[in-house]
Amino acid sequence: MTMTSTHARAIVDLVDRKRLWGHLDAFSTTVRTSGSPAEATAFAYAERVLRDLGFVVRRLDHDGYVSMPGAASLRIGSQDVPCITHAMAAPTKGTQARLAWADGDEVEGRIAVEYGLARPGAVRDLANRGAVGAIFINANQRYEMVVSPVWGSPDAEQLSEVSRIPILSVTGDVESMLSTAIEEGEEASMQAEVETGWCTLPLLEATLTAPQGDGSAILFSGHIDAWHYGAMDNGGANATMLEVATVLATQREAMNRDLKILFWSGHSHGRYAGSQWYADHHAEELRDRVLLHVNIDSVGGAGADDLTQAPSMPETFALAARVIADETGQRYEGVRFERAGDQSFWGHGVSSVFMGLSEQPRSDDVAGRAFGALFGKSRAGGFGWWWHTPEDTIDKLDPERLTRDCRVYLRLVHEACTAPVAPLSYAATARDLAERIERWSLELEDRMDLSTLAARSGELTRLLDRLEASWVSYPTPRAWQTQKALARHLVPLEYVAGPVHAHDPALAQPPVPLLAGLEAVSTCRDEVTLKHLRVGLQRRVNHVAWELREACRVAQAGLDDLEVTR
Repeated sequence: MTMTSTHARAIVDLVDRKRLWGHLDAFSTTVRTSGSPAEATAFAYAERVLRDLGFVVRRLDHDGYVSMPGAASLRIGSQDVPCITHAMAAPTKGTQARLAWADGDEVEGRIAVEYGLARPGAVRDLANRGAVGAIFINANQRYEMVVSPVWGSPDAEQLSEVSRIPILSVTGDVESMLSTAIEEGEEASMQAEVETGWCTLPLLEATLTAPQGDGSAILFSGHIDAWHYGAMDNGGANATMLEVATVLATQREAMNRDLKILFWSGHSHGRYAGSQWYADHHAEELRDRVLLHVNIDSVGGAGADDLTQAPSMPETFALAARVIADETGQRYEGVRFERAGDQSFWGHGVSSVFMGLSEQPRSDDVAGRAFGALFGKSRAGGFGWWWHTPEDTIDKLDPERLTRDCRVYLRLVHEACTAPVAPLSYAATARDLAERIERWSLELEDRMDLSTLAARSGELTRLLDRLEASWVSYPTPRAWQTQKALARHLVPLEYVAGPVHAHDPALAQPPVPLLAGLEAVSTCRDEVTLKHLRVGLQRRVNHVAWELREACRVAQAGLDDLEVTR
């Protein structure tokens, strides 16, 4: 059950463009490095606004492992090449070696050269291949990046994965120079200052309690720390968060769920250290109460008119499609979440929607291809050429587009907090799993038996279709507990490879990561190797089968509860 279009329009019409832009101005005039005094001032501004609105606000300062890139230099022969280094890269007072293309056969002992943004997976692979350093060729700008694959602050075992080799980025106009140097076997010399270690980071939690709430909660989060002035990334998002809070504070009596607004630090310089800390230190509350995490990043950019590619999960797809269509007229296509943004709650079984929202049209230059690789999208072109550069200033945002994006977020968060049953369709999640399992079964032929998974995912889809159809006409107040229990089984199945209380690396992974070994089974032609592969994979199939069985039990219990209470 959703709001009528008239009611929804009345809510989003409460967005005040002037007030929204005023918040943006407060967040976009300082360099908000993680843990810095300027960042603390921005946190204090958000805290004052939220307290004045009647939210219950807590500052939760915590330790975070962050990295600050400093001066860098690159010399090829007798020529100096402008460059930058990156957060979590290894510092060096002088690394000297011959250059080699990263996609060549031999990079051991060389400084590898690669196109695109400095990405954690690419950096890890080059280090594993023996490269002593790497240079990434960007576009017309050099883009700030965090090159560690570790999610958040590393534990003792992960520390060795953080700073392995020095990394530099250069602009595309030096490509020919690098190419000539490689052909002629010329050496390059790298220097890079990177300061990496622990510091105290702020975290702001603001709660708007539903007077007649059912006990569940919705999270709405974004980071305050930024590269340079970060007007779009993430000042526009921070302004939107405060404007959404302002409007929802007037709708409190209509809320069925609490709203928690969370501002992170350690995103830009710590690979999501803030949301990782919150996930680790609020694990039971997240598992017990939270139904949905709405994330916001880099909205309102000038020219950012593609809202079709924002990420969602199967259970949140329909919600995202509805609010985007109603506010913009665009037909939402959606993409699967990558391991990026502050998506730190999948292990706890919390569903997610959005990270970025509005993007530039797709381009086929180096930056466009790099954005596509980074965000896992086939069509959208990323957040703008100024993203993660000193050019991310307030003039790169457009008031009309920022207001549009704010209206989309407001409508989505409002519906999530006020709908009689939270707008989450786990029937869609079950159907997504069933379709994947059917495809895998066809590809595997008789190499692996997935019949139990096929039967249980099909049964779960049928049960949830019935249950969710019943909730439309009979929205029982206990529905959220069924949704919560379903999510705790299904979200980790769709998105988590390791233990649910850990954090998978910030690297690409396939759907249903536990079954990633199916591809190797389907292509293996050696009978002995195939038998070894099946030993480990059978245990993972058993894990998935058990989760599906438990999800079926939850769905059936939900149907039984409806029969009793109707």
